[in-house]
Amino acid sequence: MKFFAYSMAVLLFAGSLWAQVAPDATDSMKIVRLRAASDTDTIATPPPLRLYDPKLIGGESFVIPGLGQAVTKHFVKAVFFLGAESILGSLAYFWGQSAAADEANAAYYQNFANQESKAVSASRDTAGVAQDSASNVELGRFQHYNAIVARFSGYNYLTWAIGAHIFNVFDAIDASHHFKDNNSRNPTTAFLLALIPGLGLGQIYNGEWSKAGLTIMGQWGLGMMAFNNNRLVTIAQNDYIRLKTPFADSAAEGRRSQVSQQYSNDWSGERYTAFSNRNAFIWYSLFFYGYSLFDATVDAYLHDYSDKMKIKPDLAIAPKSVQFSLSTEF
Repeated sequence: MKFFAYSMAVLLFAGSLWAQVAPDATDSMKIVRLRAASDTDTIATPPPLRLYDPKLIGGESFVIPGLGQAVTKHFVKAVFFLGAESILGSLAYFWGQSAAADEANAAYYQNFANQESKAVSASRDTAGVAQDSASNVELGRFQHYNAIVARFSGYNYLTWAIGAHIFNVFDAIDASHHFKDNNSRNPTTAFLLALIPGLGLGQIYNGEWSKAGLTIMGQWGLGMMAFNNNRLVTIAQNDYIRLKTPFADSAAEGRRSQVSQQYSNDWSGERYTAFSNRNAFIWYSLFFYGYSLFDATVDAYLHDYSDKMKIKPDLAIAPKSVQFSLSTEF
């Protein structure tokens, strides 16, 4: 679980960096020409951005992950999205198969326990056979629990894979430059929209589609992991309580006592593990949610930064000195 958490942290960190990467040099706002005129400031003239059809670019990445990024010449991103989705999808399939295998093992132990319970009345060692039957019942329940853990792991990876695909499509739309502008944004509106979880509306309002995709992936992925671990807490807690609840039949309880003690400790350990993971992912989810609110608000404040803030250089040449100064306007 720690490896999975670290892997998702790396994925989110890499995505947050690439979601803020400036356009390539071929279509960036880099200064390519300086024109100087007498009694005027130095003027920087940027080339226009190359615009792509966002529906076409987004559709290409929807069909083949990374294709839209490749078309817009973001080749590293293209490889990243194709690889990430392939790995996450493969892991989701692997855990689904593991869940099926664990369910088969659980059915085997349960069937074996049923056969032993039928043999109790015919056996001279009734207590021993009954204890073996109770042990196999618990082994079957543990295998069933392992199948649930594997199935939930598959759900987690599938959620991250779907989120990565949405991130991939939104990043391609962002690379179309269709929504890039220097118009002012209302920070309050951006904040209120970002309060709605799992949709990235604050980032979409700012025209930051790549960040919106990252927000959707992170919030849904972390939220699903917290939710599934909470379900595991409930399952382990119920089995722990079941073993701690004594039978009305004192003889049956005596035969089960040793098995109950062993497996109640195991269920307690499973509950503690799921409880710790649930709390950790709740905190991760809250942190990332707060980050998305902060990001949307700050982006709205700085959206028309280039128009609000102007830097004017001034060079004054005297017979024995040269003075250089910068003035800013907000």
